[in-house]
Amino acid sequence: SHTGNMTTVLLVVVSLAWPGLSSPVPGGYSPKCRTVYETAYTTSYEKQCSTTYEQVCSTSYETKCSTSYEQQCSTAYETSYQEKCSTTYKQVCTSSGHGGYGKRSAGYGSQQKCSKVPQQSCSSVPVQKPVQNCSKVPKQNCQQVPQQKCNSVPKQSCSSVPVKKPTKVAKKVCSGGGGDGGGGGHGGYGYHG
Repeated sequence: SHTGNMTTVLLVVVSLAWPGLSSPVPGGYSPKCRTVYETAYTTSYEKQCSTTYEQVCSTSYETKCSTSYEQQCSTAYETSYQEKCSTTYKQVCTSSGHGGYGKRSAGYGSQQKCSKVPQQSCSSVPVQKPVQNCSKVPKQNCQQVPQQKCNSVPKQSCSSVPVKKPTKVAKKVCSGGGGDGGGGGHGGYGYHG
């Protein structure tokens, strides 16, 4: 029909104007082709790390000393000399003459008189006297005192994270072929007779 011829001519003109077309197929039709780009995704794994800080503590011991004073006493003896006296009595006799007669003993005309006379004798006697000497003696007291030291230590944690990367993929789409009234697809271009 006429309408069919017009459609055929229109299709031919469009086919000639389309760039990069293949050679006409028998029957006067040539395929219409176009290149489309589709997005494809590829998954890869990337290593991602994060750093955290951990408190690490250690205990050491330090010697701390304090000094106190203690009184200590000792006893010594000092020697001194004291004068010590004693009294003794010595008998001393004296004779006295009377003259005349009447003697009764061999001592003619004499009379003996005796008395005790005190005599003192002194000497130095050593005397020991205790003497106490006291002094403050330093005394050191020591003890172990714990000391804690803490530091922030970095700690790295890593994991594999999937990452999708888009890529453009070229795809050739062709449509056409068939006889009159076939109504073959035209690649989505929307041509109508």
